[in-house]
Amino acid sequence: MARLTKKKDEDREETAPRESLRGPTKASSTRAVRITISGPPGSGKSTVAGLLRDRLGLEVVSAGDIFRGMAKENKMTLEEFSHLAEKSWDIDIELDKRMLATINESGSGIFEGRMTGYICYLNDIDALKIHISAPTNIRQRRVMKRESKDHDTVLKEMRERETSERKRYNSIYGYDLGDLAIYDLVIDSSTQKPQEIAASILAKLE
Repeated sequence: MARLTKKKDEDREETAPRESLRGPTKASSTRAVRITISGPPGSGKSTVAGLLRDRLGLEVVSAGDIFRGMAKENKMTLEEFSHLAEKSWDIDIELDKRMLATINESGSGIFEGRMTGYICYLNDIDALKIHISAPTNIRQRRVMKRESKDHDTVLKEMRERETSERKRYNSIYGYDLGDLAIYDLVIDSSTQKPQEIAASILAKLE
């Protein structure tokens, strides 16, 4: 089993088993084209995913959309469900299991989410794994524009969300979101336009 962090094996036994993220890989007679796009809020993941969709004709599957669907199933607002996810590991585990099932069932596609690259890595699924990020101040401005919120509110929410996600995924799977070694391409979106990033990803596919 692959090890992504330097945690000792005895420490790992105290976390939820990563086997919850393992599943059967769907066999295919033709080579599937899978691209995972991960990164923090405001990094530009959705914009790049849309460009790749238009160029390749592939469906984009977003972990955010799956999460919103789960909130609706539970008859909760997105905010209520997000607060519940802070307290219950079951929600993250179920979200990631649904993404794994979708990746296997879909075959080809663009899979966007914080854990999509790790899911493919852990299950030996052939995929081009992309990580996109940018300095905090740049991501903050993008989120402010997108959500029409003030500077201090966005900064506070970003810090709380990123701290929470990093802690949760490390506790659940023993995986550090800051470990980028699993990715095939790590991109700083502050130095390139979305079209340039998409072109770099397409070149990597060739």
